[in-house]
Amino acid sequence: MSESGSEDRVEAVLGLIIREHEVLLMHRSQDPNRGLWTPPGGKCLPGESPFEALDRELLEETGRRVVARSFVGILLETVAGAPGWRHHLFVCDLEDGSIREQCSEGVFQWVGVDQVLENVLPIPQADRIFWPWIFDRSAPLFQAHFEYDRDEQLVGWTRSPMEKYGKTGC
Repeated sequence: MSESGSEDRVEAVLGLIIREHEVLLMHRSQDPNRGLWTPPGGKCLPGESPFEALDRELLEETGRRVVARSFVGILLETVAGAPGWRHHLFVCDLEDGSIREQCSEGVFQWVGVDQVLENVLPIPQADRIFWPWIFDRSAPLFQAHFEYDRDEQLVGWTRSPMEKYGKTGC
């Protein structure tokens, strides 16, 4: 990784799809986060904006097009000795219709919001922290930084508000 860490950073998107009292999560069968429940999403392709990546990833994974999206924040994740990730988070609505039950990354399921907030499901360490911010609709846009040790255990995090979303590309 470079000194600033930005050149080796993986740019990615997460689509947070919420309906009434449920959220769409994937039980991942692939790394990263194998065995954990995560929102759909994935890496940005070179030259692709986060909006384009979100639309592509959610169509590929769920079989449904994004019809509405609202940017909610950025998560920076760094692991000692490994490139970091920058996740662009969006709350999304998908076109009507059934979603795929599974894709190459895992199996989808609608999960109760209470299961997410009460830590019933195995989810990534950072997700346990950021999900309450997502469900608090009055919360401002945010940027959070999660730092992991070499064993990928969370060792610290910070959160700060964002005034606006100025990044147009991954």
